[in-house]
Amino acid sequence: MQKKRFLASSRLSWTVFFILILLPIFFYFAYLSVYGVNVPFYDDWEIVSLMGHFYAGNLKFGRLWAQHNENRMFIPNLIFIALYRLTAFNVKAAMFAGGLFLTLSFACLTYIFLKRHSLSWKFVPLAYLFFSLSDPENILWGFQMAWQLVSFCFLGSMACLEESGNSQTAFAVAILFAVLASFSSLQGLFIWPAGLVYLAFNDFSLRQKKIWISSALLCGIIYFAGFNFHSTGGPPVTYGLIHPLALLKHLLILLGGTLVFPIQYAKEPFFIARGFAGLFILGAGALSTVAATMMSKKDKAFLAPAALGIFAFLFYISVAIGRAGFGPGQALSNRYSLYGIFLFVAIYLTLLETIKISGEKFLFLFRAFSVIVIFQITTSLHWGMSMGRNYFLHNLKSQEILINYKIVSPQLISIYLYPRPNEIPSRASILEKRHLSVFSNWRSRTLLPMPPALKNLCQKRPVNWLIWRLLSTIYFYRPDLQKKYPPIPSEKDFAREITSWAAHGAITDDPDRSLLLPWKDQILQINRALK
Repeated sequence: MQKKRFLASSRLSWTVFFILILLPIFFYFAYLSVYGVNVPFYDDWEIVSLMGHFYAGNLKFGRLWAQHNENRMFIPNLIFIALYRLTAFNVKAAMFAGGLFLTLSFACLTYIFLKRHSLSWKFVPLAYLFFSLSDPENILWGFQMAWQLVSFCFLGSMACLEESGNSQTAFAVAILFAVLASFSSLQGLFIWPAGLVYLAFNDFSLRQKKIWISSALLCGIIYFAGFNFHSTGGPPVTYGLIHPLALLKHLLILLGGTLVFPIQYAKEPFFIARGFAGLFILGAGALSTVAATMMSKKDKAFLAPAALGIFAFLFYISVAIGRAGFGPGQALSNRYSLYGIFLFVAIYLTLLETIKISGEKFLFLFRAFSVIVIFQITTSLHWGMSMGRNYFLHNLKSQEILINYKIVSPQLISIYLYPRPNEIPSRASILEKRHLSVFSNWRSRTLLPMPPALKNLCQKRPVNWLIWRLLSTIYFYRPDLQKKYPPIPSEKDFAREITSWAAHGAITDDPDRSLLLPWKDQILQINRALK
């Protein structure tokens, strides 16, 4: 009877364990579902251009291989095209794909941990850390799927290398993951040096080590063949090397983003606070990575945190070198905190393994860092919910701008869609022609009821039709207007009322006035013609 109770308790423990680590994953996807909006944003427009070539039948290898800043995104480009072809360029599909890659990444991390340990409740906080909301920009931006793909390839490769040199199949899959990552982003190349810690301390043959190093060199040569170092999205990459203090400041602010978020506009005290947070993470991360690497010689449980630390540091150093010339403000972007989470995981796992060896000696440090992890999880929850609402409202407005791209001002396009507004009309026309993204929605192609008098005006001056379409878009996204101005029983009365609202309200009392202001005179003319 005691044996049966033990087995039942064990099954219950495992069930509770998996429920606890699955909860943040479900919350992550729920967050994405609520706050994600189907509208291309910034770099997504590069994929729109690729889709245009795809539909035109002239998409060639050179376009898929071409640099995007410092990245060659050949594999993500293929995924984007297949995904958007199936979903009519629904940007949320890429967000969900990114979430799937992140989930697979965590599954690999869980496998690595459980391979060397029995059930441990100390692993549970890593699930909440891994799926924290510290990087809503990655979660709610379809283009960032590429980094989440690299994360999966990295941890997938490490999970395969955990099998040591005994499995040729696992070793081949590890190389395949590294190759896929290498042609997904510059950061994908860092899998090769991070994997060396496994090759050095985990029972691999000399032949396997030569294959790994040869594959790394070959991928590097292919990646940088014809590479334009002056087309990396900003100042030359040598800026950070010439200005080491600016490089260090940029690095510290990047690292500090895992703990301190830009809740308000960045000012000098905020930069100082984030810099100190970055200094702490830099010191703790460097010590834990070095310690894990050295301990890997005796205990292979340290291999994973050592590889995580090496990969995270290489990522942040590369970003600091490439972006230091933009100034410290550019380091505030929360998308960089994704790999800061990797560094936190590395520190946590290193301390966890250390207390198993040294006992009480390092228990205080583990508990202290656990408090920091809990702080990060709780603050990122508040931060992520707040930013999620902001992104949601911003992207709803972006949909209105995109639907009416023919008549909105370039300034609004640069704020909401893309910093180079002159490129939007040609790319947005691809989406409109193919009924993709927001143009696949029936509302974006449906106008409010148009009385005969207004139809006559539209025939004489097509710009009136565009103005009516703009009003229709605003109306469909405004429940308050739908309630106040129902389009029945008279189309003429409704048109007169809605144009009167558009032309006579104060600019400051409604955010949509900024869209309508350039067309106030025409709206007044329409309103007078309907009387």
